[in-house]
Amino acid sequence: MSDNKKKSKGLDAKNALEVLNKVWAEIQDLPHDQIYKTTFVDKETEEKIRLLINSRTKAFRYAIFTQILAKLVDPSVNCLVLQVQASILGAFDARSFCKKTIVPFEREQLDNILGASSDPYVGKPLRHEKISLEIIDHIKDKEGWKNLYTMLHKIEEKNESEFTLAVLKQILLEIRKLLSQRVILPPSIRFISTEDLKEILISYLAKPSQGLRPQAIVYALFKVFNEKTSTFAKITTVKATVSDVYTKRKADIECKDAEGNLKLAICVTEQLSSEKLESELQKANINNVRNVLIIAHRIDVPPEEVNRILRKYTLEVAISTLVDFIVMMTVMLNNEMRKKLVLKMYEVLHELESPDHLREWDKTIRKKLGIK
Repeated sequence: MSDNKKKSKGLDAKNALEVLNKVWAEIQDLPHDQIYKTTFVDKETEEKIRLLINSRTKAFRYAIFTQILAKLVDPSVNCLVLQVQASILGAFDARSFCKKTIVPFEREQLDNILGASSDPYVGKPLRHEKISLEIIDHIKDKEGWKNLYTMLHKIEEKNESEFTLAVLKQILLEIRKLLSQRVILPPSIRFISTEDLKEILISYLAKPSQGLRPQAIVYALFKVFNEKTSTFAKITTVKATVSDVYTKRKADIECKDAEGNLKLAICVTEQLSSEKLESELQKANINNVRNVLIIAHRIDVPPEEVNRILRKYTLEVAISTLVDFIVMMTVMLNNEMRKKLVLKMYEVLHELESPDHLREWDKTIRKKLGIK
């Protein structure tokens, strides 16, 4: 017994955080329209996890998360145990482990969605040696305690790493659902420099988004630009993941006059290759579009190759990297333009029904501008 207890005492918090970040990245990569269609466990387990993550007792939200993570990174742990001094095989210090893993992870990755506790296990419910039905009379939220015990007892009975991992994924999926439902309001911004905006864009675009983030930024810019200049009667777009063929659209972003004629077709892409450039120009040519703007986060076509392809078409075409294009436009139209662009992104990401990308935009803005 003592050997096992020693083995479980020193849970590797650094390794646990690496595991947690890896699994969270996988959950974040799920398209938003799939998060309510995806499950990693059976229906009964899924419901228990949902109840615990939404529990009225804050401590239980942290406990299900902490105990499962501990069991995953060290299968010798008994995930029903709360205190290392418990005379139980696989005992470990759940309170300390939580403070080193779940607490910083929630603060940095989850917008404090569980309750922003700095020491979740200090409260009454989790100050026992273990989670057991024998002490339920001492627990105020008896139904929540039963759910917590049932879930963790099931994990211990199975004692299968594959199932434990599936439960952790389901926990994180339920948390992502909560985050997607959170109402996010834009902050008050006094000043944003060109360099600030550039760094915000680079940071926000660092993670692939199936083209959504670049498209949202360009769409927001043109909406702000048009509010100032009234150049176009209407500017429209649809989700980046929706096919233009399916929606019968001629471009990612369409700028039209009062009669509904397409005056400017904007193609937005994360990466511009020779094949992508050729494809966009062919599409414009077939649709009798004369003015084309192609904006890419990265351009992977040598200038001479671009010129060779452009010479094949009688179109008015401009090509630019996204960050350079945004910076150039906002420099011409001053600080108010930059502020309006940043705030317009909140509106656009709501319109495109992209709460996860909205949350990341808000997080990026607040971090860069030092806004709480």
